[in-house]
Amino acid sequence: MMQMLLIFIGSCLALGIVFMLFLMGSFYFNSPIGQPVDPKKPSNFFWGKFGSKKIYYATGDGNFSGGKELVGADPESFEVIENSYGKDKNHVYFENSLLDVDVETFYLDNDVPKDARYAYYLKDDQVKGWLALVIEEADPGTYHELDELPRWGKDKAHYFFENRKLDVDYGSFTYLSHAWAKDRNNLYQLSEDGFNIIAADVNALNLVSDTVIRDSEQVIFNGYMHGDDDPEGRHLNKFEFHADSPLEVMSEAHIRHHGKIYYYGVLTEIDAASFKPFINNDKTLILGYSKDKDNVYLYNKKLAHIDARSFRYDNDNFVDNDNHYDRNGDVITPLNE
Repeated sequence: MMQMLLIFIGSCLALGIVFMLFLMGSFYFNSPIGQPVDPKKPSNFFWGKFGSKKIYYATGDGNFSGGKELVGADPESFEVIENSYGKDKNHVYFENSLLDVDVETFYLDNDVPKDARYAYYLKDDQVKGWLALVIEEADPGTYHELDELPRWGKDKAHYFFENRKLDVDYGSFTYLSHAWAKDRNNLYQLSEDGFNIIAADVNALNLVSDTVIRDSEQVIFNGYMHGDDDPEGRHLNKFEFHADSPLEVMSEAHIRHHGKIYYYGVLTEIDAASFKPFINNDKTLILGYSKDKDNVYLYNKKLAHIDARSFRYDNDNFVDNDNHYDRNGDVITPLNE
């Protein structure tokens, strides 16, 4: 019986290996991809298989990737520039897209595509592929991207978002956090689409946290709200600032101010005096839980079925006197089990 079982297991393993070899062989022979164009440079440009002079851009690994042909590429003059950039005597390519740039003077400057006349911003068009957009009025010699602000750049005289020149005060423009920037005239709410000007007293700005800033009259939150109906949406929430009351950052989501608790800048009914968030060292909420003397909250949702007075974080578990609870506030097991 044991011998038959071993034979069965061995047969299954052998069939599995044969099947894997079959799949790998199918990928290899169905893929048009051959050897790298330039083995000395890390890139995703490959020759066609079996000596074909066609050139392909492949996001996978050589022979096991489908790849996309660089239509019209001249194989005799083609060379890898760097990473996903290549060129021949007639064209410059990013991945398999043709870029509308000057071929003779094209170069990369810290990953920024440039030629003798322009600096470019690469934008992915769902229909046309990658486009090299001229950055408005940018000086190619001094233009560079900002490490702290994706899709932003500056040259010797201006700031830019993607390929657009921005109307900000160059000398005083200051990056404050991933959510905020300012110059001598305005407070700027930073977002994926650039920025919005926010009415504020710029002479009295104080950064409370990465997402929260205040002036002499208001506290403003700019960012994402966990546990809301639109977790992907960015919110701008404001509440009144009282200079005679401290602003206490209780968690990533909660501020205690003037006898009230604000959740991402939105006033709550949480009892401020007894409020206790369960937080890590960086003030991020542990699984979203907090409580006051009467209620337990998951993010900003009240969990009426949990006993607030005995609710605690114990040995990496959330429990009250009766139950263990999971990340959704549901009972895992009663404690007596």
